[in-house]
Amino acid sequence: MICVAIRAQEEEGPWQGSYFPVIQLDSVNVVASKQLTIDDLKKIITKDSSLIKSFWDMRNYDFASNNHIEAYDKKGRLAGTEKRNMEHFFIDSLLYHKTVSRDVQGKLYEKDGEAIYSALTLFNNVMKDDTFWINQVERSKAAHQEMLDEMSEKKLKRYEKKRAKQKEKFMGFPINRDSSDSEESRFKDLPFLDNKLAIFEPEMEKHYFFKMREGFSKYGDESYIFLAIPKKPKRDATVIKRLEVCIKKEDLSIIGYSLDALYNSILWDCDLKLDTNLKFVKEHYVPIDLLLDCEFDVILMPQERFVWKANAHDFKMNKDGLKGLSN
Repeated sequence: MICVAIRAQEEEGPWQGSYFPVIQLDSVNVVASKQLTIDDLKKIITKDSSLIKSFWDMRNYDFASNNHIEAYDKKGRLAGTEKRNMEHFFIDSLLYHKTVSRDVQGKLYEKDGEAIYSALTLFNNVMKDDTFWINQVERSKAAHQEMLDEMSEKKLKRYEKKRAKQKEKFMGFPINRDSSDSEESRFKDLPFLDNKLAIFEPEMEKHYFFKMREGFSKYGDESYIFLAIPKKPKRDATVIKRLEVCIKKEDLSIIGYSLDALYNSILWDCDLKLDTNLKFVKEHYVPIDLLLDCEFDVILMPQERFVWKANAHDFKMNKDGLKGLSN
């Protein structure tokens, strides 16, 4: 579920007008007066791009993270924990990782270092150290600079002009919704799940209570809090069992997202909890903390549970994160 590609459209200049702030959401205008309605917040969530863009904006930074991992066996017993401190940085738009320290407790790995649990194997593949590729990139950059040094002034001007056009073409935020005015959910008609994630579609809305209140984000931003819960949570008509979205009052961008989902089928069962919160760092809102708690039971595989808690910190502006997007 967390690998689903979510398409959205960034709108420039969120505040339009001088007296009432107006948010342009594709074909929908929402006037942010004293109080928005539940329907207003549903439209904001459906059309929002700020949550996705916050992950994209992390390309502007090098940063560090503290990671706490827990693995549970098929009987629900804690098999072991791992604490991993890491550094992350972008080179030519690609993210690289470096493990600074690790502390493993319990039985998570075989003697040869292979992870015992499949979720931990997947995590290690995604977050593995990239020393080899970093060295490759550094060698490529050195070779590129050598090529530039050998160019004549005329060739160098032509080359720089061509690169400038490429940069202009690819520097834009590329995650776009369809250009049509359709209100259809981005989650509609997913494999295996049908429309069960599309909770704002008429066929799914009838299964939910929607609530809203005023409050604060985890990091103190004055916000609207939107909540969706099933009317009959024990029945399998719904996959999303709880959705809480924190929407900043100032510009109606999403700065907190919490999801509980439960899916059962003949081939696989999954119980998922996902939580992330955004904080303004230097020039952008970026994800600061993440909780992923996933218990799954796939046919012909042992049942297991994987918990990952991460906190990002020490953000530093970089020069290489948004380069090379044409590649």
